[in-house]
Amino acid sequence: MVRRICIDMDGVITDFNKSFIRAANKILHMAIPEDFQPKVWHYMLQELGVSREDYDKLWEYVERSDFWSTLDIHSSIDEKVMSDLCRLTTLHDVYFLTNRVGATAKFLTERWLSMWHVRHPTVIVTDSRGKGLICKALKAELAIDDYVPNIVEISISSPETKLYMKDASYNQKDHFALMNKVNIVGSLGEMFEREELP
Repeated sequence: MVRRICIDMDGVITDFNKSFIRAANKILHMAIPEDFQPKVWHYMLQELGVSREDYDKLWEYVERSDFWSTLDIHSSIDEKVMSDLCRLTTLHDVYFLTNRVGATAKFLTERWLSMWHVRHPTVIVTDSRGKGLICKALKAELAIDDYVPNIVEISISSPETKLYMKDASYNQKDHFALMNKVNIVGSLGEMFEREELP
């Protein structure tokens, strides 16, 4: 049976934070360790004290550059999981949902996935409130994300979608609140195992 599955990119498949920190060190002349583990989502502002002006400058760089095609694969993704993901896209309807910004975000995301041998990836770029409506419209059976507001939006707009949240240092405080709405996993591979995918 073909299943409809929505998969987030950053924090689930790619290591956004590592590359964002690398960009901050380059653009803002900072010296943040690449293995820094943020405790909150907006860590640049709330933990590292980056000014709003510099934060906006950093996002301007992300929007105008090829940033999205330069991200490292997430440390929780090994060769087997990536192989399973590639196979999954040939057996099921897989949609890569992302809140990425910039005129070329969709193209660069598709290019990144293609470089990892995901054939003809279906990438949908949306704002932070769009993932729930997209899951509803697609009648998605499964969805995985690492950002709590996305999880909440999907649970409200598409209550039939079974939700997984990728565990991360920045979403720890939300585990209890989401306990009845989401299955918490350490990796995309763990979701594959629980759902017996691909």
